Amino acid sequence: MTNLEYALAIITILVSLVFVVNFLVCGVVSRIGRKRVVFICSPYRGVNKERNVENAKRYCRHAVMSGKIPICPHLYFTRFLDDGIARERTMGIRIGLECLKNCDEMWVFPNNGISEGMQAEIDFAKKHRIKTVYIYTM
Repeated sequence: MTNLEYALAIITILVSLVFVVNFLVCGVVSRIGRKRVVFICSPYRGVNKERNVENAKRYCRHAVMSGKIPICPHLYFTRFLDDGIARERTMGIRIGLECLKNCDEMWVFPNNGISEGMQAEIDFAKKHRIKTVYIYTM
């Protein structure tokens, strides 16, 4: 890895961390008069990871076009955490669940089935009484 690649990787990590910290801090602020924040629950791993990523981008776009702010951890955290390393995958899931705590609702896209990670997010939302909406037609 060249010095430039290393510097770009560090910048990417810092920008992502700033995003997460800002999001978590904003979660404590009153939600009156602001756009609703939705957590995008869709598969990441699997037979066709590229297709899953493209679908997640499409779901986020749909949220934005619907006047919502999408939070989709598997699009963000996989930029700097390796989903193939168990420890890093666990860290990414935990951070994602912290983000979910601050969302107004969760949108589940079960068209290709419910993955293990999705089920963990669904269970977490239920436990924390976060409104969950299932969307089948995308």
